[in-house]
Amino acid sequence: MDDLEIIRFRGGRPESCQDRVVDEARVSVWANGEEVAGLMALPGELEELALGFLFGECFFDAPAEVLAVSANPRLLAVSITLARPAGRELPGAVRTLTTGCGRSVSRVSPLWAARFPKVTASARHSAGEIQEAVRQLAQSSELFRETGGVHTAGLWFEGSFNWICDDIGRHNAADKAIGHALRERWPLPDDAMLVCTGRLSGDIVLKSVRAGVPVLVSRSAPTGGAVQLAGDHGITLVGFARADRCNVYTHPERIRPS
Repeated sequence: MDDLEIIRFRGGRPESCQDRVVDEARVSVWANGEEVAGLMALPGELEELALGFLFGECFFDAPAEVLAVSANPRLLAVSITLARPAGRELPGAVRTLTTGCGRSVSRVSPLWAARFPKVTASARHSAGEIQEAVRQLAQSSELFRETGGVHTAGLWFEGSFNWICDDIGRHNAADKAIGHALRERWPLPDDAMLVCTGRLSGDIVLKSVRAGVPVLVSRSAPTGGAVQLAGDHGITLVGFARADRCNVYTHPERIRPS
């Protein structure tokens, strides 16, 4: 983080003060010796960010396909060795501008989502558990309290959060949480929930589908495309989870009353 001298206006009157802002850096992701992406991100949890990103982009399908991971924090680069060629594109893939921060590009389009298996987990959560998870997520980020400049995502299962991650982009935060799971607990259990801040768009739903996470939660709104994808692929989509309320848009059978 950086502390900056700024001018702040209160009641129309200027005053000098310090303000804290988050760092933003270009993280270079390499797979099998080829640079495949440059991600604008917080300069932390680099290996998890790269793993989650490459998994979401279909460079590999299981942790066993990852032979080595090495991060260089000074150069802000991550090198990953995969068991199969890194340059593989989905057949007929067209790179898509996503709803991510700063015009992200993905080679995984919602048009290809039918190729992914439907999530069929049967575990159920109470509405109170979802509200508690959202409350804990909101309180977890010291970086957000100090700067207001990050999104947060966490993977909740077996009654608590196992990993909570911050980043300047909601996609990156979700990738970091999934990256932790790929290294430490895979496959995820049936009661896993991906809880995040920010809008629930179709590309965030695809990350949940890829990771086999049956419940996707945010205190913000979903898009129409996200609702359709979630419904088609077995994801319980929960938006506007705030205080004592939440909206369940798809597969409500996984949510029971408190």
